[in-house]
Amino acid sequence: MTSEQLDRVIGILARPIVAILVVIAAVVSYQLIATWIIHLWPDLKEYKEIFGHVLFTLMIVFLIQALERSIKEGELAKERELNQQRLIAERESMHVQIEAERSQVRNIFEGLLRDYFPLGIAATDVGLKEIYGSRTNSLSHIEAAIKVAEHRILFLGVALQEALIIEEIGDVLRSKKANSVDVRLLLMNPLTSPAVFRAFIETPPEVVKQYVARYAAGSRSDEPLDEHYQDSVLYRDCEKTYKLLHNSSLGPCMRFYRRDPAMWMVIVDDRVFVEPYTFGRPDRDTDEETLNRRLGGHMPVLEFIGAEKRTFCILLDHFENLWNTTQDDSLHMGMQYARADEILSKEIFGVRLPWLTFVANSLGIKREKKRSAPRDAYSGHITIKFNGKAQAATLLDCSVDGISITTDDDEHLTEGATLSIEMDIKDPAIHILERRLFAQKNVFVLKHKAQNFYQDGKARIGLQKLD
Repeated sequence: MTSEQLDRVIGILARPIVAILVVIAAVVSYQLIATWIIHLWPDLKEYKEIFGHVLFTLMIVFLIQALERSIKEGELAKERELNQQRLIAERESMHVQIEAERSQVRNIFEGLLRDYFPLGIAATDVGLKEIYGSRTNSLSHIEAAIKVAEHRILFLGVALQEALIIEEIGDVLRSKKANSVDVRLLLMNPLTSPAVFRAFIETPPEVVKQYVARYAAGSRSDEPLDEHYQDSVLYRDCEKTYKLLHNSSLGPCMRFYRRDPAMWMVIVDDRVFVEPYTFGRPDRDTDEETLNRRLGGHMPVLEFIGAEKRTFCILLDHFENLWNTTQDDSLHMGMQYARADEILSKEIFGVRLPWLTFVANSLGIKREKKRSAPRDAYSGHITIKFNGKAQAATLLDCSVDGISITTDDDEHLTEGATLSIEMDIKDPAIHILERRLFAQKNVFVLKHKAQNFYQDGKARIGLQKLD
């Protein structure tokens, strides 16, 4: 018997028990009062028996009514219990029916989504909560998440100077770090080739050419140059963020990666905001977001939620792998800034000058004006030998197994002819591909001779290397 049933039984029996006790109390009280009254007035003794019968009759009626009411309440309680059980059964039946109909509707709806809106199903599966039009649109949500963060706040970006600006959230980050929240920032090392390449794309082409000209042979003495890579927006942004944080409590929380940035990302507890990095940006117009030349901040920002979701785990692992494989911390970065001129001249422009020159010359050129295979070929002299006769030639393009050339005297060069190429492979202007192509056996077969002239009346001759 349950406690509820026991309470119901006690409630049913309580009324007749109380009624019996009332009858007993009334009889006892009557006897005491009657004895006292007769003692005072002996003449009333003959009425004692009459009053006793009347009182007894009233008590019997009272007791019967109490018993009847108790029985009726018991029947009503039993009926209520049956009704309750019936309602519960009906409710369960309705719930099963509703769930079945809901499942049917869900299947139909998901089928429609799968057919017409496949992203809807994918978003649910991967934990995609929101897509913001740009980084600016996501800013308020990111700042709100940072304010209530309890476990981690992880940043991945170039310099945190676009939309989500480090100066504006620095105090919050220091407070969170003081409260044992895991705060870490992965920023770009501006003294690397990937950073220079990104800065080139962000900078007007005419200014980029001045960056390169500073390190070209004889340029410093020949002409005054007003622009320097260290004046670029990217370099100044990186240096500004470093100076702001390296002497604060956030200094040990920074590392500076040397790779191409794949994405801008903020991870706050079990939420992650991610924006793909590209080398493109919208056309410059009156839109506030496109007034500056930074590449970041223009792509949509995706918000994922759920630490158990596969996408969140991948993005968190991406951050951890990049963090663990990045050696440059705040101390190392300070030492590199101190010798920035030396690093730029010797380790970047000094080593990559041919490639950076090609990049600088390619920027700002319309697509239709570029060759289909834009190769910055070796511009030095080469010599071809055919049937024991040597003559000068110009190298136009180079691939993994062939080259194209022009020469002043090409009448005797016909398809199928075999010839050799001679060039100075120690020349530092030779590209790696050309160096590898000419370092071994340099015998070629003439595969085709362009019918249309390349330039100055010279034919374009395609040669394939023989193994």
